[in-house]
Amino acid sequence: MLACGGGDQPRSGGSSNAPVVTARVTDDATALGQEIFELADRTMDYIGSHRGRVPGSLRDLGIDSLTPTTARSLAIIDKIPVITVEYRRSDGHQLSACSGTHEVLEQSTLRGEFTLTCRWLSGAEDTVNVSREVGR
Repeated sequence: MLACGGGDQPRSGGSSNAPVVTARVTDDATALGQEIFELADRTMDYIGSHRGRVPGSLRDLGIDSLTPTTARSLAIIDKIPVITVEYRRSDGHQLSACSGTHEVLEQSTLRGEFTLTCRWLSGAEDTVNVSREVGR
């Protein structure tokens, strides 16, 4: 597991082959995490106001899947909404995408940070902790 945000240096908890967390990775994870946090919040609002019905797409939430810099998607896996945000262009980024579920909201409240699964440009995947500050 990798961590970013806050005052401490990012740390790697994975194997020695784990990608190195740089300032660019921290910036990428923070930006993608902000979108995932907001989309998770909107998704849970939708579920609460539709008697437990899970949205089938971002369109059901009234959200565009494309922004100028990212492509966003919503997948339902075992009745759990999984939100993925990926950069449309890899220029200047070390991460290509990150994903998270409704758990980012709970983790943010309880621990002050939340965990995302992120994919590096190389295709390697690992978890990254993002500071709660992006959810505020």
